[in-house]
Parts: sequence; C-alpha cells; structure tokens
Amino acid sequence: MRKKTRICTKALAQKLLVCAVAVTLAIAPLAFGQSSSGPRPDDRVVRERVDALLKQMTLEEKIGQLSQLFDFGEVKKIDEAVAGGHAGSLLFVTDPAEINRFQHLAVDKTRVHIPLIFGYDVIHGFRTIFPVPIAMAASWDPATVTTAQSIAAKEARAVGIGWAFARCWTLRATPLGAHCGRGGRRSLSRLGHRRGASSRIPG
Repeated sequence: MRKKTRICTKALAQKLLVCAVAVTLAIAPLAFGQSSSGPRPDDRVVRERVDALLKQMTLEEKIGQLSQLFDFGEVKKIDEAVAGGHAGSLLFVTDPAEINRFQHLAVDKTRVHIPLIFGYDVIHGFRTIFPVPIAMAASWDPATVTTAQSIAAKEARAVGIGWAFARCWTLRATPLGAHCGRGGRRSLSRLGHRRGASSRIPG
C-alpha cells in the first residue's frame, strides 16, 4: 500500500512539474514585456521542449520549479532563492520594475533559464476596481461581467502578472460561508451565466 502511494505521489508531482514548466515556457515571450500578438506555439512543440528541459534538470531544480514564495519585504532572501533556482513562482509582486528584476535573476542567473510565474488575487479588478463577484452575478448581465474581467486581465498582464486567482465558482447553501462574496451565490442558473461570461477573457 505504501509503495503504491509513493508511486501515485511521484506521478502527481511529475504531472505538476510538467504543467508548471509548460505554462512557464508558453508565457516566456511575455516575461520581459514582449508582444503576445504572434502565433501561439504548437502544443506538441511545447511538450517536446518541456520533456527535453526536464531531462536536463536536477532533482533540486525540479523541486525549485514547484516552489512558490511570497514577497512580504524580505527581498534579499527572495533574490537568493530565485537566483539559486529555488523558486518557480512569486506571489503579490505588482511593481513591473520588480517583476522585471526578478525575471532577469531567474533567466540570467539560473542554469536552466526558466522565467518565473507571477500570481496575484485579481478577484474583482486590478487597478480599476469593480463590484465583488456576488454583486456582478446579481446583475444578470454577462456582457458587463466580460468587460470588467477583460479590463482586469489586461491591467494585470500589463505589469507582468500572468497568473490571476479570481472568480470562485463554488455554490453555497448559506450566505454565511467564508468568502461568499467571491462566488456566484447558490443559484445554478446565475452561476452558469456568470461563469460563461468570465471564461471568455482576453489579455
């Protein structure tokens, strides 16, 4: 039983690593503010690049890609972790100059030159703030929801954020649940309308 669990855990870690590296390589042209208007890379080509890169990576480098750090002011420690290949993504960095600096550390200082992924809570807007998701769902206006989320996506992408945590689609039996404002309430039809609108987000 333990052996089977270890095998399952190893397989899951491998899949997570492949996904992390694939996403990073897919957004690599955007890492330093390059245009994303070019043709999207073929899935097969990306997978081949990922497989080739994984074969070159040490176990420590793979673990580093699965590690995520928070930027809460301890810049020196984060700099060392990024330059040492001990981080694959950073959260809560919104200054484009800092994002660019971290990207140069990741790409220029590490052996495998993999860019970082930057994540942030873009729940109901980034620079421009919109009503919370539960309020947007109450509008029954998919076009407005799409417009709001598109603006948020473009604003976040403009500073270098490529991974937005947003639009929780949980159904709640009671309005007293934690983070109830992030969801579309307990109506399946309302949730479906809003989910469809928010899923078509450019940027």
